Amino acid sequence: MKPRAKKNARKAGDEVSPRKRLATYGPKGRTVRVFRERGGLLVRAQWTNVAGGVETKSWDNTAAGVADAKAYAKAFSEARELPAYSKPTNITLRNLWDRYVAAEWHALRPKTQKNYARQWRTWELFAGRSLEADLVTPELLDDLRLDLSKRTKPNGDPAPVAISQQRHIVSTVKRVFAWGIQRGLVTRERMLLYRFKISKEQRAEMVPEYSNVEHAAIVRRFNPLFRNQWRAWALTVIAGEVGPRINAALHLRWA
Repeated sequence: MKPRAKKNARKAGDEVSPRKRLATYGPKGRTVRVFRERGGLLVRAQWTNVAGGVETKSWDNTAAGVADAKAYAKAFSEARELPAYSKPTNITLRNLWDRYVAAEWHALRPKTQKNYARQWRTWELFAGRSLEADLVTPELLDDLRLDLSKRTKPNGDPAPVAISQQRHIVSTVKRVFAWGIQRGLVTRERMLLYRFKISKEQRAEMVPEYSNVEHAAIVRRFNPLFRNQWRAWALTVIAGEVGPRINAALHLRWA
């Protein structure tokens, strides 16, 4: 007697349900497909890599899993369509400065533009405008500071650049390099780690502000009734009472 077939046994010729394609993204050659795997347990995103191999990423076959798979496949296909980025080669100090000026100059005040340009010119004349930016090291900034400290007049008398000016020059160099790193023009970040250090002896003494008593005594030295003193009197009163920055006071114009 033949054994009785089980009720739930698969009939001859039956197959597991084929996988179902749910979505396709991207152009031919860079397509990313989303499908439900045979058996219905998983949802997969599948694509062909640059070497010709097949790669997949899987999610559970749920509503959330399907949504995540489609979102991933769409974003991945769009990323594959973007042209490969390559950093411009041989970015020199002059190239870096020109690009910085083109991008940032419009947002700076004229005086700031003048200061940055002067400070960068000092750096560029020392390091060389054709030096590749990625070859600059913190040690080169040390050498710059040493050079600035040993500057002389044409007659040979010492004329070192003030510590405050050295600090401004180094800050401008770091500022431009930080911009270049953010834009992908410079790859090495070691310049940003440079710290401007000075000894206690080199630190400038802070000049204390005039007290109210001292300010009043200075004002009394001028007579606003005298034509050769009223301007000095007015400026001293304004500077003491309103407290504008010294540069702003220097640019006042008499009506």
